[in-house]
Amino acid sequence: MAFYPVNVLDNQIKAMPTVKAISNTPIATFDTDIADRLVNLQVAVTATQSGSGTPSPSNPLPITGFSACNLLHYNENLFISTNNLTKDGITTSFNSSTGLISIENNSRTTNYSVGSQRTLVISGLDTSHTYKYVFYPNVAGVVLADVNTVPLNDTFTGVASCDLRITNQYDFVNDHPIGDITTVRLFIFDMTDGFCTTTTIPFGQTVYGGVLDVLSGKLTITHKYRNLGDSNWIEATTSGSNKRFSTTIGDFKRPPNISTKGNIISNRLVAITGVQSYSGTVTGIALSHNSSEVFVSGNEFQSYTTTTFKTLMEDYDVVYELATPTVVQLTSEEVQAIVGTNNIYADCGNITDLEYKITVGLAIQ
Repeated sequence: MAFYPVNVLDNQIKAMPTVKAISNTPIATFDTDIADRLVNLQVAVTATQSGSGTPSPSNPLPITGFSACNLLHYNENLFISTNNLTKDGITTSFNSSTGLISIENNSRTTNYSVGSQRTLVISGLDTSHTYKYVFYPNVAGVVLADVNTVPLNDTFTGVASCDLRITNQYDFVNDHPIGDITTVRLFIFDMTDGFCTTTTIPFGQTVYGGVLDVLSGKLTITHKYRNLGDSNWIEATTSGSNKRFSTTIGDFKRPPNISTKGNIISNRLVAITGVQSYSGTVTGIALSHNSSEVFVSGNEFQSYTTTTFKTLMEDYDVVYELATPTVVQLTSEEVQAIVGTNNIYADCGNITDLEYKITVGLAIQ
């Protein structure tokens, strides 16, 4: 039997691969000392709504799905020189090693005014390169802008320096206790060849909700888009003053009870509970908990008949969770980790699960 010094065995153990995981993040950032394929990569596909405010008959917020997943793999997150600034009793700081922006209420002040700005300067960018930036979470009032304070598109080029502007959208000082800190993370990536790898995975259809297993190519579709003008409507009873209509849609996932909202979004309606719908005092859309019915109610619909309401609904879109998801087989993809820093971003939603290899030695550092 051979005997080995302890340090030899230690080195052999430290060189063995192990697996680490990251979950539910818009950008998966990790360091590894093994150049190998990822063990697992799951990406959410999540419909988006554009515009501001709450969807209503007079304030439509269009719903957009995705026909493909653009998977971006960057070798590093670029953080250049920045400055910190205190204004109106609020300190805004930027950690150039992590990209973390901290907005701290360090005092109360009578000089505070909603709409005042604090600016951190990011410089040293290459004007010949194209960059992409992402905020997480996407907090209102945090904007990347050029030197003329015009907001930049999320992908930009020809810029040597830019301003990170934080605008007070509400009374941060008086609405937050002293010492309260709001944080948002900024990612800036160089998309120039040699710095970024892009993999496009077409879906073959527009998807409004689901999960993509990148490595196996399996796409599980969990949500469905529907135009409400495709349905026939009847008047439904209500205990309140609103007018209420109903139609039958057979494939949605029912809420557990009448007091719980269903998983549905609309371009012109907010989701409400069955109780709120029947009460006849709230404008919105409700999914039944014990049938295949969908209810739309609102005072705005008083003058409509079932025929004119069906025509009106041609301007109303919804996306709802399916009772039974469907699975589509796409082309599988291999994603190779590089030695050093890896940043993986999907434009269709969060990275829900990612597993990668590192050596035991790196894991225990």
